[in-house]
Amino acid sequence: KLSQQVGTYSAATYYGPTVLVNDRSYTETGVLEMVKGMRIGGTRTAIIPSWLNYKADYETVDEYLKNNSEGVNAIYTISVLNKTDDIVAWELDTLERYVATNMSGVDSLKTGYYYKTIREPSSSTKFSTDTTFFINYTGRLLNGHVFDTTIEDTAKVHGIWSSKKTYAPKVITMNEEYSKITMAASYSEDGSTVVDGFAYCLSMLGIHEKGVCAFYSQLGYGASGSSGAIPAYAPIVFEIEAVDEPD
Repeated sequence: KLSQQVGTYSAATYYGPTVLVNDRSYTETGVLEMVKGMRIGGTRTAIIPSWLNYKADYETVDEYLKNNSEGVNAIYTISVLNKTDDIVAWELDTLERYVATNMSGVDSLKTGYYYKTIREPSSSTKFSTDTTFFINYTGRLLNGHVFDTTIEDTAKVHGIWSSKKTYAPKVITMNEEYSKITMAASYSEDGSTVVDGFAYCLSMLGIHEKGVCAFYSQLGYGASGSSGAIPAYAPIVFEIEAVDEPD
């Protein structure tokens, strides 16, 4: 609501709680100083000067002042909603609860990874390791926020449609190693690798099969998140469908 008021709102951006890591390599030093002593449910507002408003691991004030070119003065308001000493265990627990509600009847195939078939493949023959095929997909956070899709109508429904993007099935090139599977917009383009969870799902997909996979951030976008649409340490869900080559 605040972003809408100031005219910066984008439906493609994630708005909601995010993970603050208690480490100066990940979080601005001033922010870490600000939250010291805070308790769950507490809120603070603080002015953080430029020399503390960036990520660095200096030990003295003089070192921060000497290397202050990256920071800007800022006012932060922070509310602490929860805390954990084991972010991986927290993610796995969150993902397990989601799967129990939305993907009932499936067990994890590996740590932090679940897959459920929505439509059975049209053939028992799997894609060979040197073949290419086409897919449509939609990516979501566990709260339902759609951050990416190849389907134009889905993009419009969820308010993330962009005139700069072409909505069409993607070309997948298989590989013996699932981590080396690539995705491209067309045959003429060089493909790029995808996050491990997505690649693992592709390696399991059968001809004309449609499935949904859910996995924790260690198989996704980790501590960095992605482009403002996926926060740090976020489990994500992909619905993927193997389709015929478009005309």
